[in-house]
Amino acid sequence: MKKIVIIALTPITLLIVLTGYAVITEEYSSYLIRQELTKNYVKEGDKLCNSGDSKSCYDNGYYYEKEEKDYYAASKYYLKSCNLKHARGCNALGRYHETITKYFFGAFGFYGTSCRLGDGLGCVNTGLLYKNGKPKKDNFMAVQYFKKACNLYNGLGCYNLGVMYEQAEGVRQDKQKAKEYYNTACDFQEQLGCDKTRLQ
Repeated sequence: MKKIVIIALTPITLLIVLTGYAVITEEYSSYLIRQELTKNYVKEGDKLCNSGDSKSCYDNGYYYEKEEKDYYAASKYYLKSCNLKHARGCNALGRYHETITKYFFGAFGFYGTSCRLGDGLGCVNTGLLYKNGKPKKDNFMAVQYFKKACNLYNGLGCYNLGVMYEQAEGVRQDKQKAKEYYNTACDFQEQLGCDKTRLQ
């Protein structure tokens, strides 16, 4: 009697092995193709990264962080991209140190570099470190970085600036200014700002 071995594969595919012959579902076939394309993409990204293409370094870092969950490998690519003045690479490296290594001085430095390179999110994250006391609490400086972020059209920066004015943190309380910044945040597609404007 012939034996049928069924091996469950994620997420929904089945590989059925019948007397040495493999029957592969269409979904699993597509999955294999995507995996092969991804490997080739990463290899090509390595070549471009090593030749000085900052975005390729960042993209490979993003792949290792999000797909492989290999944060150390991702950090090496993000460092390369940051050294090549890719703002998002610096911001990602800051996030790595804030959330993985808990090295807040490192996070502060890389977020700050990202901000100086023109990334509003880097400015927001620097401001949040100041606000949350990582490594040093300074609401006045938090406000300055939120302003930089807002001026770079980052809605989250405008929203946080509104919070600072509403709660009198680092600035004198000014609810009218807070409302204006919430409106600006909403204009920049930041849902938190929109939610605030509806409550006022």
